[in-house]
Amino acid sequence: MENSSKRDPLNIIIAIAVIVIIILLGYMGSLALKNNLISLPKSNKTSPASTKVTLNPDALYLSFPITNLSSAKITGKSSNSLIVEVNAQTLPNTDSKVLSFKVAITDTTSITQPIPNIPYAFKSPTTNTPPLPPIANQLAITLKDLSIGETVNISLADDLRFTSNRDIQAIAISKQLESNSLSGPITEVSGNTIKVSGFVSSFAPPAMGATPPTAPVNKIYTISLTSDTELSSFDQTGPIKMALSDLKVGSSVIVYSADPITSTSFSAALVTIHPTVAPPPVPPAPGSSSPAPATTTPPAPPQP
Repeated sequence: MENSSKRDPLNIIIAIAVIVIIILLGYMGSLALKNNLISLPKSNKTSPASTKVTLNPDALYLSFPITNLSSAKITGKSSNSLIVEVNAQTLPNTDSKVLSFKVAITDTTSITQPIPNIPYAFKSPTTNTPPLPPIANQLAITLKDLSIGETVNISLADDLRFTSNRDIQAIAISKQLESNSLSGPITEVSGNTIKVSGFVSSFAPPAMGATPPTAPVNKIYTISLTSDTELSSFDQTGPIKMALSDLKVGSSVIVYSADPITSTSFSAALVTIHPTVAPPPVPPAPGSSSPAPATTTPPAPPQP
């Protein structure tokens, strides 16, 4: 009991000393702040305009970093700019929004178009491989070669989300890769002209938010053959040179143009005739010494 009674005054003295020290430290700190001996970081409410981030008015539709416009449709054109429209990327289960941009073109803007692939068998250059990647297989063109209604891909100088308006600058512009070939049967041969029933596939990906394209529909294409048109076929031994007389109604062909096929009438650079493959012999029926007659399945009627 005596030890406990001796400790109580000591504990009280220690507690009072601690409180006094805390009060003195607080007082000294307030004096230091008052006399600017200690400076605290202050928020810069007047930051320069160059560091200010301004969101694009359509930033909610641009939900990720965008430094290019894919499948942009040209709707207007001047001597140093294009007006394009794109379907903006939107959140799930929301409607897409068509945005229009004015694209500035400078002397440093690269403008190109893909070089169509023609797999000649005998003419030079000879290539039997798919087209090279667009960057490595491009032809330099100028603004004059771009037309209203065409679709292009545009690389931008800045992130589209942080542009204060819809005026943007292009680093590079490339026409989209368009098909320069079609396949199908010959429906008519007349002199140096053939007609083929087929369709042209599109290489271009659908625009952001765009409705998926419908299935292609067969059309009748009128194709002119010139002295520069290569006619060829192939078998197990390799390519074979063909003549105009080898083109028959019903023959299946692949036709290549030197330019993208945008019309139902064009000139052919290459016509490849698919070889006719004879059906394999039918083995004899059980118990019969002679082979069963070959049967063929009639082709399905064309879809309406």
